[in-house]
Amino acid sequence: MNEESAQYRKIECPQCGWKTLLDFQGVFEWLVKHRILKRNRGADEEIVYELFHAMTERFSCPKCSAKNLRYQVVRDDFSDTETRRCQGCRAVIPPERIAYFPNVKYCASCAEKLERGEHLPVRAEYCPVCGKMMSLVEVREGRRTVWQWVCTTVPSCRYLETERRK
Repeated sequence: MNEESAQYRKIECPQCGWKTLLDFQGVFEWLVKHRILKRNRGADEEIVYELFHAMTERFSCPKCSAKNLRYQVVRDDFSDTETRRCQGCRAVIPPERIAYFPNVKYCASCAEKLERGEHLPVRAEYCPVCGKMMSLVEVREGRRTVWQWVCTTVPSCRYLETERRK
């Protein structure tokens, strides 16, 4: 959150009192879970928030199944710490770790794996066509190695993305 004030979206059930506070990633995951959006790397933040706002009344409460949830934008004007995500697993790095290691790029578990010489898992990529998970496949072309992100749907939507390395 590099902005001066962090923005969150709060949805609340007027009947049972259930509520949750979501950041952009949480809003995006909520929309994917309810099959309103497909997973896409280039999702525009304003469009995702606007879509979430428009669809809030249609969502049902996970606790009591009531409709017409309330929507509210919440600003955290007192947020003085920058949240960072691990470059390995994309988990949020705790503020205590950032305070102790200011230039940290990995969470504690990923840093331990790197110190032991283990490889970090490849972060998940999702197909821009169908939204399903993609897998990274190595293909050799002579002396070159080509890495391809291939869609894993069955039957395949046949989308692939190529990264060339020498």
